[in-house]
Amino acid sequence: MVRCDSHSRHTGGVVLLLKKGIEYKVRYNRSIDLNVWCGIIKLKKFDIKWQIGVLYHSPSSSDIEFLNHLDAILSEELESGTNSLLIGDFNINMNVNTATSSKLNEMFSRSAMRQMVNFNTRIAERSQTRIDLLYANADVLSCTNLENHRISDHETISFAFKVSNSNHLRRMIPTMCWKNYSADNLIYLLRNYDFSVLKNMHLNDSVEYINTCLSHCMGLLTSEQDRIVRLRNKWYDHELTEINKLKVQLHSQARRSGEFSEYNTVAKYYKKLIKIKKIKYMEKYIALTSSDRKLMWKHLKQAVNLTEVRDNILTVIVNGKRYETPEDIAQALNSFFVDSISDINREIETLDSGDSVQYTVSTCLKFQEVTVDDIYDDW
Repeated sequence: MVRCDSHSRHTGGVVLLLKKGIEYKVRYNRSIDLNVWCGIIKLKKFDIKWQIGVLYHSPSSSDIEFLNHLDAILSEELESGTNSLLIGDFNINMNVNTATSSKLNEMFSRSAMRQMVNFNTRIAERSQTRIDLLYANADVLSCTNLENHRISDHETISFAFKVSNSNHLRRMIPTMCWKNYSADNLIYLLRNYDFSVLKNMHLNDSVEYINTCLSHCMGLLTSEQDRIVRLRNKWYDHELTEINKLKVQLHSQARRSGEFSEYNTVAKYYKKLIKIKKIKYMEKYIALTSSDRKLMWKHLKQAVNLTEVRDNILTVIVNGKRYETPEDIAQALNSFFVDSISDINREIETLDSGDSVQYTVSTCLKFQEVTVDDIYDDW
């Protein structure tokens, strides 16, 4: 939870509540002149970078001063090159085209951010205004009004956006802290209970009483803490773990001594070894799934995406045969891909609808074998 509290009982204050386990960094958390309250965080460990902010502008303060404060926040606190989203009660009605509303949109447009809320957010008996706004510089997947979840005189805005193409690289797990536990401490706490009452209790009641005493004592001696756990991939083995430990140790030594040559050598080797481990892991599964063409292609695409270099293939092995010259490699890969697509096409089942006419799925593509010379001729 990130809070920016107000010192007034009547106005101000914002809060950001985050799901347990989400890592973040607070970039901005301030109240300014009882006019604006703002908190901005940057999400960590996601594939797509996002910084999210929440804001409140008091209607009893100056709009001009608010815009000046907001301009400074946008220019100084929002990190460029990152997806940004700012939501809150701006107390500027966007249903009316005024100098203030135009200036607000103009300020955000300089940060490539546009307003996403297209419905009234404060509906009174005689007025309807759009003062709760959401500005973002990337496409928001949805921005809707939760009519059944209204908790004040303002509407509840629900929005969603994409933060990751895959799972977190890390996650938080709850663990028990036994730092204060010992047999002597447990016995000391248990001595505060009167166990003589067990003589007059039924067996089930006695067990429940003892269990309550033990649970209470253990609750005083232990505590639950969140621990960050790095999710290791299957290819991340003991060798990489040990080299990473050495890298961290050398980095600490280098910071003290100012000599980074040994650390740089190990860091480069560690980075190179990671790529090698990934590729070998993928090659293994490509070989194991060669009979399942669809699964094989999935692993093949993952292996190709591990490197940005596409023109340094020196050797390939297809069906147990090695090819080393560029012409032979191109010919072998071409034949392999043609055969693979043809096999996938043959594996598509015929649709059988009983006595009715049978339909077969046919290909609209025809493959033929070509050579490197044929390609050059076409150019």
